[in-house]
Amino acid sequence: TLATPESQAVELEVHSKYLALAACNALIKYTEFNTSNTFASRSCRLEYQCPSAFIHIDPASIANLELVRNARDEKKGSLLGVLNLCKTTMGTRLLRTQILQPLSSVTQLTTIQQRLDFVELLIGSEDAFFQIQECLGGFPDLEYVTATTLVQIPRTGSQASSVERCQVCVCRLENKG
Repeated sequence: TLATPESQAVELEVHSKYLALAACNALIKYTEFNTSNTFASRSCRLEYQCPSAFIHIDPASIANLELVRNARDEKKGSLLGVLNLCKTTMGTRLLRTQILQPLSSVTQLTTIQQRLDFVELLIGSEDAFFQIQECLGGFPDLEYVTATTLVQIPRTGSQASSVERCQVCVCRLENKG
């Protein structure tokens, strides 16, 4: 083929991630089909993160270590249940992800150190901790807002209804600020 070195590199990258890209595309199409919405072009940014950046925990270990549910199938006595003092659902989702996919210290040492530095900062400044906690308590679930209003275009109905929903969300955010 007549390909430039740049396009060959892109082709190699895409080829090595083919299954992840195919699964992601299937998920998007499934969501569009079931919600009767179409995602606007370039409205979603998907980021492939190399599996070597995370420690893989198999499902049996997740269950045995009671990371997100305990033996009685409850969240309360699990590691997530004990650590989850999050004030937002976004924080809870992030904590769950970080418990189930911890960073590998070999590849992510800088990120781990930044997190530890931030925890140290919050421990050292009780006022900052409580101010942040108070601000986050009333913060809207931006992931939910984005997924339900900003990136989806209804297949039926008008664009005006989507614009109106976006305006309502912006007004809510302004009132929280």
